[in-house]
Amino acid sequence: MVKRSLLLALSLVLVFTLSTFAGEGSDTVGGGKLLPQLRYGYSASDWDSVEYILAGYRDWDVNTHSYYLQVNWGVLENVELVGLVGGQSLAMDSHRLGARFESDGWAPMFMWGLGVKATFFRADNGLYVGGGALFTHSFSRDFEIDQYNAAGVRVASYDVYMDIYRLTPELHVGWHIGDTGLTPYIGVDYTWLRASSDWVDKANPAFAFDASFHLDDPVYMFVGLDHQVTDRLYLNFEGRTNFSGSDGWGIEGGIGYMFDICPKPAPAPAPEPAPVIEPKLEPMTKN
Repeated sequence: MVKRSLLLALSLVLVFTLSTFAGEGSDTVGGGKLLPQLRYGYSASDWDSVEYILAGYRDWDVNTHSYYLQVNWGVLENVELVGLVGGQSLAMDSHRLGARFESDGWAPMFMWGLGVKATFFRADNGLYVGGGALFTHSFSRDFEIDQYNAAGVRVASYDVYMDIYRLTPELHVGWHIGDTGLTPYIGVDYTWLRASSDWVDKANPAFAFDASFHLDDPVYMFVGLDHQVTDRLYLNFEGRTNFSGSDGWGIEGGIGYMFDICPKPAPAPAPEPAPVIEPKLEPMTKN
């Protein structure tokens, strides 16, 4: 039964997938602990735009590779701060009546983020409940999008300056499985996203316009699995989906190493027992 449950958990990790908040359903690391992680993920999402200047190109398919360093710092036993810095590679396209806009390859982006996470409840059987929120900002000044007509001929190229802002609050529940080091979890989150962009026609720099995008279907379900390989070595696999087919999914994983930056003081030595005082025998006096 236990093997079947573990197999189901691993299968869910492979089927469901993720985009933003890495390891978001993990339990907090504990007060005075520091967990740096190297992480990589891939995600696919659907963005919408209502800009009239894009002439009806409102639905955009967006794919992203993410690679970054994340640090979880336990400021209290049940509360931790999260910071991350790294990069993303983004590609996007939109189709309408055979014509299309399409990015010229993968655009490199710089990414940073800050967040907070807390564990609200822990039970003796290993069950825990928690939540958190993460803000990230990604931006690129080296992005080109090409426009093609229905015959497949490129009719324009644009230099695009992109800023992507995300805020993701979430709630989750997990279970520490005895002393196996395995912790599956499941949760739900909402991602508010705004992508602001400036477009400049490469052939006619005097023609420029702004366009903004938002995330379609922002409510996601995520599942994950932590593996505490040793007291310090940590592995995480996580995924999410918004159940909209190919327009909202992703996978992510990471490896980390735990540091105890505020070790608990050693217990005070037990006081030495008081020396035993032998009674002094006085000689008997003669009457």
